[in-house]
Amino acid sequence: MPQQPTPQLDPTQPNALRNYLRNCEIRNPQNPLPFLLLALGLILISLFYSNQYPILHYVPWLILISLLAYLTYRARQTRALEQSVREVFELSITHHPQKALDLACSLLPRLTSAPPAHGQIITLISANLNRLHFYEPASDASSYLIELIHDKHPASAYLRLQRAKSYLHLEQLADADDELRRLRNADLSSVDSALFTACSLYQQIKTHHHQDAANLAPNAVEQLKPLGADAGYAYGLIATAFHHLNNPAEAQAWWRKATLLLPPTAIAYDYPETAPLLKLKPAPSLQQILDAEAHV
Repeated sequence: MPQQPTPQLDPTQPNALRNYLRNCEIRNPQNPLPFLLLALGLILISLFYSNQYPILHYVPWLILISLLAYLTYRARQTRALEQSVREVFELSITHHPQKALDLACSLLPRLTSAPPAHGQIITLISANLNRLHFYEPASDASSYLIELIHDKHPASAYLRLQRAKSYLHLEQLADADDELRRLRNADLSSVDSALFTACSLYQQIKTHHHQDAANLAPNAVEQLKPLGADAGYAYGLIATAFHHLNNPAEAQAWWRKATLLLPPTAIAYDYPETAPLLKLKPAPSLQQILDAEAHV
């Protein structure tokens, strides 16, 4: 993979992300038709005059070889970019947000003629900015894509949920509520439905509706399953609700579920509302389990 240039995005600067995205907007790909017509014209001319100038017999072959070499180069370039996009995704889901953000920012200027990959990278930029607690630029990234796509687009719900999450962290509770109301009766995929449940839980914690959050507990494990390990954040929010409802047994049980998936400090770092639960006993780590088995 080619060496990555230094990212041009500094999310700590006001409007940095908006300016960055404006400089990396989608551009119309170059139309190959004029070049193909030119090549065809040269081939016809060379064939017409080939009896007078025998050397022209080689022109069609040279054009064909050049065309094949160009197509091979473009195919390799496309594969390299696709591999880089996959790498950003893998870094994102394995919780390496800074590395993912740096690589995404280095890729985006090279994707201005590839709309699908361009949109995927901006979506990942938004998600990783959220993880790094740059919530305002994260919401800007989601808004940028939401303005470009229609409501029926497969990514529309995910982007709105990402934006709702950013709004909740920014204490823009009315804006977050607008986003969640818009999706309440929507036909969501399993992942988007799980994200909706997680965002709803966070909204209820933010607005001190702890009983409403606790009421989601019976079906939470099944509903949040598509989130994988990230379901641990939502479990931590449920534990927080029970903590505020003075139900220590349920708070401990849900905190144990949460810390089986994620470290306690990681949950409290991303969701400060769960910080009071750090005094509870977390689930044992893998090393502690192995040590206990070794002493049996």
